[in-house]
Amino acid sequence: MNILRLKDYDTISEEELYHKLKDYNGLALSKNYYKKLILPEKCVYLELNYIYDYKLENLPLLKKLILGYSYDHELTDLPESLEILEINSHYFDKELCNLLNGLKLLSFIKYSTFNQSIDLLPDSVETIYLPKDYTTEINKLPLNLKRLVVNENYPYHKELLNKYHSKISIICNTHYY
Repeated sequence: MNILRLKDYDTISEEELYHKLKDYNGLALSKNYYKKLILPEKCVYLELNYIYDYKLENLPLLKKLILGYSYDHELTDLPESLEILEINSHYFDKELCNLLNGLKLLSFIKYSTFNQSIDLLPDSVETIYLPKDYTTEINKLPLNLKRLVVNENYPYHKELLNKYHSKISIICNTHYY
């Protein structure tokens, strides 16, 4: 994968960035990039930085999306091609009911405040990493789930183990991050 990684000192306009991206198929934002993004269709990788907080719209056929620390918008209009979603935002605590049936991995940063239900995740999801303080009861897991990682203090981990122990790997620990 050919990823354009902006440096912290890069000052680039939205238009310059769009044209520069034509030579790449991915983008990783620098710490100080805060302008709204317009991505070319061939972009399959997007990594947002610490401060980026524009709502993502009109995304190309991304395969991997990494949300930065401050991202706090509902996830709507994500591309059907998305396979990996890493939510590294401390503040993101939105419902996940619009994710499409191509997603394979859903991951949250350890200290995320996310505590919404994951009962409506698409059946295509194979791996889930939940945040350390996640406490919402899980009533339904995706059909193709192979691995679920929760904190050892997750209040319903015994129920999950009893219900799904033969079908998926449920890991209860604090050291997976």
